[in-house]
Amino acid sequence: MIAAAQLPDLRARLVDELTRELGDWGPIQETYRIHTVAGAQIPAHPDEADPVAQARALARHEQERLARAALYWVSPHMTALTHAAAPGMPPFRPGPGDLPAPYGLVYFAAPIAEADETPVAELAVFSDGTTKEIPGGRFQVTAATWGPWDYHGRWTGGTWFTFYTAGSDRPGAPPLRLDNECVVGAEHDGSGPDGYAELVSNSTGTLGWVHLILASFRLMATSRAAQVSMHGAVRPVRRRAARAGVARPDEPVRLVDVTARPRAASDEPREDGRNYRVRWIVDGHWRNQWYPGSGVHRPRYIDAHVKGPEGAPLRVKETVRVWRDPAEPVGG
Repeated sequence: MIAAAQLPDLRARLVDELTRELGDWGPIQETYRIHTVAGAQIPAHPDEADPVAQARALARHEQERLARAALYWVSPHMTALTHAAAPGMPPFRPGPGDLPAPYGLVYFAAPIAEADETPVAELAVFSDGTTKEIPGGRFQVTAATWGPWDYHGRWTGGTWFTFYTAGSDRPGAPPLRLDNECVVGAEHDGSGPDGYAELVSNSTGTLGWVHLILASFRLMATSRAAQVSMHGAVRPVRRRAARAGVARPDEPVRLVDVTARPRAASDEPREDGRNYRVRWIVDGHWRNQWYPGSGVHRPRYIDAHVKGPEGAPLRVKETVRVWRDPAEPVGG
């Protein structure tokens, strides 16, 4: 696991990896090249047929996203909360205002997903007849970057997401391993029915990962209390970031600890004029709330809270929540 205070150094190392010269390519550029030859890569430029030029453009775009990125670190507990809450969040196409910064890097201290990969050597046949294999296996998705993208001018307001898995412990290996990409338009392009919500709901791949990232940021945005502490980067990290071309190499790391303040019991009268005579517990849930300023509905997570007049008896339903294998008995 990479600690929150290590994110600036991780970002600088990735930027340095992406800016290597052609004769000294590393694993990220080589992955772009092989995926391009295999036809398994979203292109940076759709009219560019040369896989080396395509890989170079992809690496340049990702380097720009990372150099401008705001940094976010999600704890294992908050990752677990995201997994629990995300299935109930209504899917939506992310627009520029739905992410906490135009460019970003988010690292999850516990994996958000596991990715099964298959070798692409049988697909990636180069012009000289050679193949190069990216080994298959099972990898843990732990990080993502994002930035604005117009999908070659087909729409505006869209976002490109790049996903990374945990890196190797081998000396000199990148701290994260490039895995996959996903591009999402802020609006439907109008060609046929918009099945975005259904695609997200049934996805265990990149669209599902985008949904998890959006859920984590919606949870962060709707939390009602946060503590922010500032941690300055040490000098070697600042110097490495400056050499790599990071936009703000001296900017300190902001560690934001988000918690939920307990809500006060509500004593508002009902719409029919009657007053509540008891208090009760409202479970945490999503509300599709209208935001007049941006003119969109967006999910807002409502924490569990007590409702009803202060001092009234608390009515508690007898609820037992059982987590078990379906074959296990409930008794015992």
